[in-house]
Amino acid sequence: MLRLGGETLAWNGQARAIRARGHYAPYDWRIETSGPDGDLAISISAAASDFVALRYDNPPGGVKICLNSKIARCELTLRRGGTTTVLHSSRAAFEILDDSAPPGSSRRCERGVAS
Repeated sequence: MLRLGGETLAWNGQARAIRARGHYAPYDWRIETSGPDGDLAISISAAASDFVALRYDNPPGGVKICLNSKIARCELTLRRGGTTTVLHSSRAAFEILDDSAPPGSSRRCERGVAS
């Protein structure tokens, strides 16, 4: 969902999610999708050192690591009706859930206490 001006645009739904294209690499995520509200491309990224790793116990067992950045960069490109709108943010929130922290994340936290 995107709120732009006074308008709410949507690219949600299971069929749309299946047709969307995405690419993920550590610290970089790109998504492209289309629908009645237009074509949407999103790119969000941050340097490895811009993330904090938070450890969470997984209820079924094991541990998950949540990499969290509040200073990621995001660019959104909307194409519709012959018009292209590009939005930029240099302070976006970006979270990644994984089984381990990729090399380079700035510091690790154990159950909310920095270590």
